Amino acid sequence: MNDNRITWRALGVGAFFAALFAALSIYVSTQAAIVFAATQLSVLPFLLLILMVLVLNPLLRLVKIFRVFTLVELMIVFIMGMVSAGIPNFGLVEQVLPIAGSMMSAEWNNPQSEWNRYVMPYVNESYFLAETGTRAAADDYYAELKKLNDLEAAQKAAARVLDCRARAAEAETALRRLESEAAGTEADRDRKLALRRAQLERETLRAEADAAEEAWARLALPDHADLNVVLRDYPGRIASQAAAADAARQRLKELEDRAFEKVAQYRRGLPRGLSAFPGIFPLPQDDWSSYTGRLRRLREGRAALTALQEARRLADADPGGVPRLLLQAEGILGPLADIEAQQERLEMLRIEEEALLAQHAELDESLKSLNIRRRQANRGAALALAGDVRELSRDLRRLEERREDLLLARERCAREHDCASNIGALVQRIAELRRAAEQDGLDAAGLRGEINAMLPDFAAADISLRRYFIGEVPWQVWARPLGRWALLLGLSYIALLALNVLIFRQWAHNEMITYPLAELPKALVYTARPEGGMPDIFRNGLFWIGMGISGAVLGWNLLCKSQVVPGLAPLNLANSWSAYVVNTPLQVLMNWKSEVFFTMIGLTFLIPKNISFSLWFFYLLYMLQLLVMYWSGHIDNEGSAQWWYMANIKTSEGAGAMLVFASVVFFKCRRYILCAFHPAVLKDLEAEERRELRFASWAFMGASLGIVLQLWLDMGANLFYTVFFYVVTLLIVIAMVRAVAEGGLLAVKTYINPFHYVRAFCGLDKAYSAVPLFTPLLMYCGVLFLDLKVFIAPTMANAIKLRNDFRMRRGAFHLALALAIVLAAVVAAATSLMMSYDRGADNMSSWFYTGWPRSTMNTLASMAKNPPGASMSSAVWMTVGGAATGLIIYLRQFFFWMPHPLGLVMLVNPIMQSYWFSIFLGWLANSAITKYGHKHTYSRACGFFIGLIVGELVLVSLSVVVSMITGTNIDISLNRN
Repeated sequence: MNDNRITWRALGVGAFFAALFAALSIYVSTQAAIVFAATQLSVLPFLLLILMVLVLNPLLRLVKIFRVFTLVELMIVFIMGMVSAGIPNFGLVEQVLPIAGSMMSAEWNNPQSEWNRYVMPYVNESYFLAETGTRAAADDYYAELKKLNDLEAAQKAAARVLDCRARAAEAETALRRLESEAAGTEADRDRKLALRRAQLERETLRAEADAAEEAWARLALPDHADLNVVLRDYPGRIASQAAAADAARQRLKELEDRAFEKVAQYRRGLPRGLSAFPGIFPLPQDDWSSYTGRLRRLREGRAALTALQEARRLADADPGGVPRLLLQAEGILGPLADIEAQQERLEMLRIEEEALLAQHAELDESLKSLNIRRRQANRGAALALAGDVRELSRDLRRLEERREDLLLARERCAREHDCASNIGALVQRIAELRRAAEQDGLDAAGLRGEINAMLPDFAAADISLRRYFIGEVPWQVWARPLGRWALLLGLSYIALLALNVLIFRQWAHNEMITYPLAELPKALVYTARPEGGMPDIFRNGLFWIGMGISGAVLGWNLLCKSQVVPGLAPLNLANSWSAYVVNTPLQVLMNWKSEVFFTMIGLTFLIPKNISFSLWFFYLLYMLQLLVMYWSGHIDNEGSAQWWYMANIKTSEGAGAMLVFASVVFFKCRRYILCAFHPAVLKDLEAEERRELRFASWAFMGASLGIVLQLWLDMGANLFYTVFFYVVTLLIVIAMVRAVAEGGLLAVKTYINPFHYVRAFCGLDKAYSAVPLFTPLLMYCGVLFLDLKVFIAPTMANAIKLRNDFRMRRGAFHLALALAIVLAAVVAAATSLMMSYDRGADNMSSWFYTGWPRSTMNTLASMAKNPPGASMSSAVWMTVGGAATGLIIYLRQFFFWMPHPLGLVMLVNPIMQSYWFSIFLGWLANSAITKYGHKHTYSRACGFFIGLIVGELVLVSLSVVVSMITGTNIDISLNRN
């Protein structure tokens, strides 16, 4: 067997786990608010890899029935899980579905939020759960409303002009009268004051009249010449236009109401009696009886349905055979209509629940009494009573768990009872129809009509192929928005994968980038023994010491947070500075901390020292800059930053640095990216790699063109901003992938998108930079590029590195990636929709399904309603960051000691606040070992730091299990957001 061959077995196993991880991720994020993949290191694929290496392969080697998994097979299974891991949550599905399904929410899209005025008219409703024509109707309504407002404004302006003229004339007349009365007489003090007041009033009214005239002139109406014509004719025109606006509003409301109904069903769940999940799947509330009962109802119910359909067919040809077929249907359905057993079971469950409630109340009273006695007792007696309190508390928890089981059983039994009752009603209708047919009380047409009227009752009785195999989610209403998003996101993934293929040759071979995150799975499977066996890392004693340290610390925290032993305090690894710097000259550093993060320490040891030095050095350099500015009185805090359009000093500097850095990186890769036009640059490569690069170049350019065209022509964005957005986003993606490939960062979240630059230099309050020009781009950015910490592009880069190191077949490798991505997206989307329609999206994960879509739409509406102006501060600091990066890149050609600019770029990453100190510790360890040790020392020490990582991964996995058991989020994860 060729060891670098990707087998069908590996593809099948990888596809299965990619789909399983997708479904689990959606389920767990809702049930326990846990996200498996909130960083570039997803827990589940690593846990699977460790289990396959330590358990599955030794077992296969022992039984000798199936071949053990080769290194390539292990890696392709891991890669398929890793690349697709982020898709269910932050990476795609739980970003796009709640957005697509919530824009037409009646509770959120209301007169106060005004989404239908500031968001809907600027995006294509085909990307959302909306009615066709909603956007056009909104445009018509607001056009008619604008005409009405213009007419009313013109009428008010004309009336004001005439009023101001009249009052100014009266003031002039009054002044002339006073002047004539005062002429020829000596003016006394009162008369002088009266004249002065009259003069002031005349000047004031003249100014008001001039302002009214100017306002009237600015309206530029065709009827300017005669104000009286406006006052005479416009009331009628206003009434007519108001009627037109009301009619347009009514047309919009009709479409909105229909869309509101669709969204309400998604947000609140299906009505009682409908099932979102296919009956073929065993559900958590099922037992064996209820699961097999569904299959029995379907099998026998379909037989009865076939008999009815045959009776309908024979209504004309053989009326005499109809009663026999109806009787046959009755006989089949009759046993399914027995509700006595369910009624008895419901009664037993009710009695048991009442007994549990009484027992619970008794134990609760005893517990309260014990707590009172413990508070009043001396120390020795209190300690003795504490044991009784714990025992009673455990008994109460067991009773509560039993009551939950009873409630589930009652719900299950009630559902079975309803099905049997519905079948009983159906049997009764069939019997009545049979008696009528036997007595010739119905003609053929009437018989067919009665049978047709019965057919929907089969679905209500849980006899439905659709309900059993695909559930009753209204998939048809999602077909259009999901199809649009699938095309756009599919093109995006093609472009990202092709880009990674194109830049890999330059990065890995010419610049010798290390890809630290790819080194970790390699270390977990590598063995120097020709015969295979246990990987070398597990034979390294330092590995187990490192794993024991991180496992012990986090295990203690897990024990404390799970409250298995109440009163224990977890170790604080965050180390916030706030308590030490408050009310001191260092107060500006209130939000800083020096967190100990084992995984980041371990990863930092694996990356080159100049990169890790840059990451912590520039962060501390920014701290010094912040202190100097604070002490000099220029700022009193760091300012705010957010990912839509606001940047503070730190993110502005990083944004400028990122553009320059990414531009240089892109320029170095240009030969490979454009190799479709210049194939000569590939002449020294192997034939297979040349074909791959040429195909990737065409795919990248074709997908890029497709994205631009879809965003412009279909989604509705301005062409200039679409091209600008795509180019800048491409540079951001390159910078973020480089940060993971070269810096080994766990997360690459960034508070910078293309419109931070637009806002900083131009503002969003100009006609040429108004938010409606790029509202669709903001939506697309929010779905795919906003929360880059689990962005798929860096995982693609690491996957390509692993493919290269294990010399996998290129075609099979790309097939594996495509299969994993498509399966994960489809399974995650289906799971999300089924769970949403089962319990209502309002009861799903609060951030993904409520906070995220609502805040997104509110922000877009707010940006359009109150557009921010240019920010000179952000523009200056972006320029400073870009200039500093350019200078560093230039000087590095001459001075080897110049720091790498990646740390300056990573000022855009807010999670660096949690990483920088651990990076410093990892750099310190790497520097010490490489200085005082040798190659073998470094190789052995790597085992210790990989053990730190694996120990944390194991404890994170264990915390997920404990969280699911206890129903609470223990919150031990790799996420530092």
